[in-house]
Amino acid sequence: MSTSMSKIARIAIGLEVHAQLTTRHKLFSPSLNLPESPPNTLLSPFDLALPGSLPVLNVDCVEKALVAATVLKCRINNTSRFERKHYFYPDNPSGYQITQNRWPIASSGELKFGENRITKVNRIQLETDTGKSKKAEVHGFYADVDENAVGTVDLDFNRAGSPLIEIVFEPDISSPADASLAVLSLRNLLRHVSVCDGKFELGSIRCDLNVSVWHGDENEEIPTDLNQLGNRVEV
Repeated sequence: MSTSMSKIARIAIGLEVHAQLTTRHKLFSPSLNLPESPPNTLLSPFDLALPGSLPVLNVDCVEKALVAATVLKCRINNTSRFERKHYFYPDNPSGYQITQNRWPIASSGELKFGENRITKVNRIQLETDTGKSKKAEVHGFYADVDENAVGTVDLDFNRAGSPLIEIVFEPDISSPADASLAVLSLRNLLRHVSVCDGKFELGSIRCDLNVSVWHGDENEEIPTDLNQLGNRVEV
C-alpha cells in the first residue's frame, strides 16, 4: 500500500443518481420519450427552445416521481417549484435546465441495501435531460467532444426535455464497494416499480459521486467529484 493511501482515515461518499422516467411523453412537451429513436425525429418547438413555445407539465412524470419518493420513504413536500439552472453547451438548446434544486418534490428518505446498510436520501427533484453530443471525427480518428477536438460534432436532440428524477443522497457511504451496491439496489428498486428501465448502457440511469477523503495525519478533508458514471463497475 502506498504511503498516501495508508494515511487515509475515512472516506465519505454521496451519490447523485439521474434516472430517466419511463413515461410515454417528455416532461414539458408532447414529444415521445424515446431517446434511442433515429436522431432528431422526436422534437417539438419547446424541445428546441423556439420563440413562443411554452411548457405543459406532464402529470405522468409527477406520478412516477411520487412513486420513487414513496418506495424510498421520502416526505412528499406540500410545495415544489421548477427553476432554471443556466449553463451553455451545444446539446442544450435552451441554455438552461429546468430543475427543482431549492424546492424539490420530495426529501428526507432512505435506501436500504446489502446487509443492514442504509444511505439517507436528501431530496428527489424532477428535471429535464439534455440532448446528446456525438463524437467528432478528426483526421480519421474519433475524440470525445469534451476533449475540445476540432472537427464535426453531431447533435441529437431526441433526449432534450426527457424527464429525469435526480436522487441526491447524503454523504454517508464509507466505501466504493458499498457505493456500487447502493447504486445496484436503487436501480433494481426503480425497475421493480416501473419508474426507470435502469439500462446503464443507454444512459437511462447515470451516477455522480461526491467523495471526501480525510487523512489521518493531517485531519484534512479532500473533496472530489466523479461525474457521469454509467454503470456500477465505474462506481
